[in-house]
Amino acid sequence: MKVKNLIILIAVVVIVVVIIVATRGKKNDNDTNTLDNQNVEEEINETKKLEKSKTFEGLEVYNIVIESANGVTTVSADIKNVTKNKSDKKSIDVKVLDGEGNELTSFAGEIAEIDVGETTTLKAAIAATYKDAQDVSFVLRKEE
Repeated sequence: MKVKNLIILIAVVVIVVVIIVATRGKKNDNDTNTLDNQNVEEEINETKKLEKSKTFEGLEVYNIVIESANGVTTVSADIKNVTKNKSDKKSIDVKVLDGEGNELTSFAGEIAEIDVGETTTLKAAIAATYKDAQDVSFVLRKEE
């Protein structure tokens, strides 16, 4: 199980690096600033809604953090299987919400299979900044 989590984490990191490299290469020729000499601020959105644990498909979701930095918004959370059965891998949509509960964006994520009583980490990212993000919800992806 830890190998699967490591593979998922590596895949997400590779995708984020590729996105950052791709967007960094699209600068204007007249622009002499680079990412290295710009003052880039990282904003971590932590709200009371994110402090509360959520239940999704019998799983407890907690330690939810929405982070927007360098043109990428990342949602991370700890997910614990509190059911009496092993939880299968789940393809999900991560919905990022504003303070009023309106959907700002939605993107794909995956929850690895989790043994009873075990915890895994969800980390999903999108190449866009949503500084107004205040909450998240999760929906099972429809099978096509």
